Amino acid sequence: MEACPKCGKRFPAPKARGGYATLTIFRGGILDTKVRCPGCGHVFQGRTGFLGPLGLKFVVSALLLAALALVLYLMLLKPLLGP
Repeated sequence: MEACPKCGKRFPAPKARGGYATLTIFRGGILDTKVRCPGCGHVFQGRTGFLGPLGLKFVVSALLLAALALVLYLMLLKPLLGP
């Protein structure tokens, strides 16, 4: 459950994901974890979840970097090193 810091309304977090300003999506990208209060419309950083927003950003970024490193290895380094 999320709680709005402005009006205090409590609501389920999945219900509030997305639906905020387009510029916020472009600025934060796919890892943006902000929520919008269905009561007053206030946009704030979500607080629920196992890792929290910062932990989730770190884990997803680390996985993307590992995948990129693997692809670069398979495409560039492995053919140069031979069989």
